[in-house]
Amino acid sequence: MPSISTGDDCVTIRVLMIIATRLYREGLARQLGLQPGIDVVASLGGISQALTECQRQQPNILLIDLAVPGSREFLFDVKAGFPAIRTVCMSVPDCADSIVACAETGVSGFLTQEGSVEELIEAMHGALRGQFACSPDVTAVLVQRLSSYSVSQAPNDLVATLTERELQVVRLIDRGLTNKAIATRLMISVPTVKNHVHHILDKLNVRSRTEAASLVRKSYKLVQL
Repeated sequence: MPSISTGDDCVTIRVLMIIATRLYREGLARQLGLQPGIDVVASLGGISQALTECQRQQPNILLIDLAVPGSREFLFDVKAGFPAIRTVCMSVPDCADSIVACAETGVSGFLTQEGSVEELIEAMHGALRGQFACSPDVTAVLVQRLSSYSVSQAPNDLVATLTERELQVVRLIDRGLTNKAIATRLMISVPTVKNHVHHILDKLNVRSRTEAASLVRKSYKLVQL
């Protein structure tokens, strides 16, 4: 594959890759390594050692395949612990819910399953420039979804204590989803969902999931996603 010029060659991209499929991971690492100004500092098949490698290798780009188990929760950990790292996600399912869920983790760019290597490299350079890199189709999805949210009134004091992730869980509870279904939708584990529900009930001072959803619904005009 020929080298790709982005007008950004003075910045060395230090990439930490997390891709589950070894053949795919090694092939992409080899292709990226041929590009000037790109250094693949680590190539991992899972997230178990990823935070340690972030600390040791000091990458400026985290490249992660969302097919890796636990990837979304890991992205929240990276955002909290390594705010200087820009994250580019790969293999994001080409549907609105998955795109929005990915954007909520604070990533700097992502490619859907139809993305090319050229688009990936451009996305990494764009992320280092502080740009949010995605296709026009993805931009349209995000703008449309943002415009669909309509807040009818300010949340009461209890609801205001909920984190964004806890609000996501409440909204899915309000739609009648089980803990297992919520875990699947948000790409997190069932125990993690249970922990969120426990914190939600505690913060809102209610005894049931139904009460929690009702209280939040009265504070927010929840849009069915």
